[in-house]
Amino acid sequence: MKTLKKFLDNLANQNVKLWLEGERLRCKAPEGVLTSELQTQLSNRKQEIITFLQQANLKREFKENLIKPIERNGNPPPLSYAQQRLWFLEKMALSSNAYNMPLTLHLVGKLDYVALQESLNQIIARHETLRTTFSEINGTPVQIIQPPFELELPRKDLSG
Repeated sequence: MKTLKKFLDNLANQNVKLWLEGERLRCKAPEGVLTSELQTQLSNRKQEIITFLQQANLKREFKENLIKPIERNGNPPPLSYAQQRLWFLEKMALSSNAYNMPLTLHLVGKLDYVALQESLNQIIARHETLRTTFSEINGTPVQIIQPPFELELPRKDLSG
């Protein structure tokens, strides 16, 4: 028996269209393509095809719901209202560190230093928020988004 992919590719090459309406498998094909043998194969693989199409629909919905980056026209983006509030408070407090979030972690076991550094670099590359600073242009606060950079974690051997 052919793999499902080969079977579906064969149907697509014959211009056979398959889709779901709710839980029902629907099919449209050019005249003469759906032979009794092909109909039997479709019937035998119906549940497998339905499962495949449901998974494909979930993947498509996931991709459609991803947050898309905003269009940039070369100018720095303005601050959001929440960012304006932070900027204003920073100006009033004259370099307050109230919003800095120090953190200490106690890790147990062997640390894969390279994996830790790479994962942090991936997070920094993926999230603009971690690379954003505020600046003023002509008295107006704007976001300056730095390009992704490589984080260098300091290391100190305390083994003695």
